[in-house]
Amino acid sequence: MSLNTLYGINGVGKDTVAEGLRQSVDRQLIVTSMSRLSMYLLGITKSFDVTREVPEDAYRRLEQVSQPEMIALENGPYKEMVGELAQGNDRALLLGHLVSALHLGNSINYLTDRLTPDWYVENNTSIVQLTAPPEVIAQRRIRDVSDGVRSRPIEIDQIVKHQELCDHEWSRIEAGLVQPDKGMHIIENRNLDASVSELRKVFYG
Repeated sequence: MSLNTLYGINGVGKDTVAEGLRQSVDRQLIVTSMSRLSMYLLGITKSFDVTREVPEDAYRRLEQVSQPEMIALENGPYKEMVGELAQGNDRALLLGHLVSALHLGNSINYLTDRLTPDWYVENNTSIVQLTAPPEVIAQRRIRDVSDGVRSRPIEIDQIVKHQELCDHEWSRIEAGLVQPDKGMHIIENRNLDASVSELRKVFYG
């Protein structure tokens, strides 16, 4: 039916907004993510549904997959799966990062060489980037650590750097669109209800 993507850095609220959309607008909406699809295709998990919890170890195993293996996965089974979701009978929402950030010990490695491929953009009906002020994201990350949702907080300068890299990739995609009518939208997530409402308008008209 259609595939839409919701991009955003860690802590911006992608999962929360997507679940708000699913609960209030479309209970049949398939919600997955780039990492969940990858883990599923690698055999790390048995489902790619983001509503199903996975152990923290699953993400560590994903980060340990070599970059050549990940690139081969993305250009093969992952590409095929995205095409199936785009052409399927159900509406699907895929959550992801414009620029991936790997936590290696106490350092962060931003994978700026793994650009969004044209085939991925072309499979989407609409693409949304969810943003929020850095200090808001930092507070959410601290709360997530306290609630046991995440294992580590993040410094504001790291948030700013990650968002700048994502904005650069967003501009690159927008400048190279082969389909001028492709919907690309930026939504600032300050209020959950407002963000869900804006997302509903983009994805459902």
